[in-house]
Amino acid sequence: MEKCSAIILAGGASTRMGTDKAFLELDGVPLIARVLERVGALADEVVISANDAARFAALDVRVVPDVIPGAGPLAGICAGLEAVAHESAIVVACDMPLLNVALLDYMRAFARDYDVILPQTAEPARAAANQHDARRAKDLARHPLHAIYAKRCIAPMRDALARGERRMISFHDAVRVRVITPQEVAQFDPHGYSLWNVNTPEKW
Repeated sequence: MEKCSAIILAGGASTRMGTDKAFLELDGVPLIARVLERVGALADEVVISANDAARFAALDVRVVPDVIPGAGPLAGICAGLEAVAHESAIVVACDMPLLNVALLDYMRAFARDYDVILPQTAEPARAAANQHDARRAKDLARHPLHAIYAKRCIAPMRDALARGERRMISFHDAVRVRVITPQEVAQFDPHGYSLWNVNTPEKW
């Protein structure tokens, strides 16, 4: 399998959490350290996407600022892809401490033939029935912050950002997308722990 990079998204303001999520501790280990360990098992290059490099000085990992500060994770991923050495990168958020390495490795195997590989944990039709909004349902059903992206996504991402888009799937029509079905996810992670993240004190 070809080598890959990894991009850890850590540029959010953690406003809902009220504290820096990256350095919350689980069993005495900061969340971002857990994420680094797990993606490091698959990637031989890891960067952190954030605009405040000083926050991460103790981790000895290269920090890449957003191409458009304040434009959200789409801008962070775009900047990360421009900075990394390999043609594809694992992209995850810094507050996902239960990442399933086997699931990510399975997803990575599709990188030769696809530009975006991301899991889906709910059928879009079911999500649409709950949300009454098909486009929003598509966003909810897929997990773009637990994904593999190719450098071929850079130009479509930049085009989307230039249009003022912030949605993570806004450029998908211009690239080859492989959705990992709920059934495929369940083979490796039946409870979906890999996709769990910390957004609020209640979840923590």
